[in-house]
Parts: sequence; C-alpha cells; structure tokens
Amino acid sequence: MLLSAAVAVGALAAVTACSSGAEFAGSWSSMAPSDITAKIPGAADATSLLVIDFADGSDAGFVSVTSNFTVTKLRDGGKVDAKGKAVIDGKWTYDVDDADDVLLDLNYSTLKVSVDDVTVSDSPAARLTKAEIDSVKAAVAESCRHEMSVAMSSEMRRFSVIKDIEVSKDRRTLSFEIESPETDLRFSRVTE
Repeated sequence: MLLSAAVAVGALAAVTACSSGAEFAGSWSSMAPSDITAKIPGAADATSLLVIDFADGSDAGFVSVTSNFTVTKLRDGGKVDAKGKAVIDGKWTYDVDDADDVLLDLNYSTLKVSVDDVTVSDSPAARLTKAEIDSVKAAVAESCRHEMSVAMSSEMRRFSVIKDIEVSKDRRTLSFEIESPETDLRFSRVTE
C-alpha cells in the first residue's frame, strides 16, 4: 500500500511538473505581415511583422511585443522607404474566467520606436543633393517614429485580451484571436 501511494505521488508530481509553465512561452513571429497603411498618415504602403516574446511562468510572466515595420512614402515622383522597430513590454496573466484566454497588461511608457534604415529613390527629373537627401531621411525618420508610436499604441490595445490561445501539437505554431475587429492570428515559433 505504501509503495502504491509513493507511485501515485510520484506520478502526480511528474504530471504537475509537465503542466507547470506556459505552453506558449517563447518567441513567436507572425506568419505574414499586417497591412498598416491606413494607420500611417501619407503612407503609400506600410506593413508590420509582429514578434511576441512570452517569458515562462506558471500563472504569469513578462511579455514583449515587437513590430518590425516598413513604411513607403511617395514624394516628387520618387519614394522614401523607412524600416524600423517598435517595442513595448508588459506582463501576461491567465484570464481567471477562461483558461484558454490570456490577458496582456502592456506598459505604454516602455514603448520605444527606432527607424534603422531610410532610403530615398528619386525620379530622374528630381535629383537631390546629398544634403537634401539627408534632410529628407531625417524628416521621414522622425515622422515614422511619431506615427509608429501612435499606431503601435492604438493597435496593441486590441491585444489586451487574447482569446482561444492554442499551441499546435508539434509546438511550432501559436494561434489566437483578438477583438475590435475580431481577427485570427497565427505565429510560428522562433525560440522556446
């Protein structure tokens, strides 16, 4: 009898050890970029590829959301492309009312936006001097930093509740739903 009890306790401990920690812990990258053109004033095209990093925890943990973005603006027959990154940190917790929902409490004071690369492509009729190109790059970088700060703050409010979070059996795919409007998102694992 004592041996049976010891085996039962050992089996329970093994099950508990396997189930502790969040199955979705790790780094996940969205499978396709989102079109955010409408959120960036004056953009001809703008996309965002999200990366979400969930720290492991049994009931809660740190979370970081990164938007790797590209913005294209047209000017005088040419175009300007800007690439950068917006990062916001916070914490995740399980929703006590629904076990497959996760709440994100993002700290908007941590939002940082950097523009890492700006390229100017001129039309043959509008050649710019190096000083003019540098001025255009600086202006576009500054406007993109501001516009992505506003867009990221707005977009991340949709992530306050992520519903029906699910990790595939092979642990390579994460899916969940966000609201306003209702959207199903899919991510592939970057790291565990």
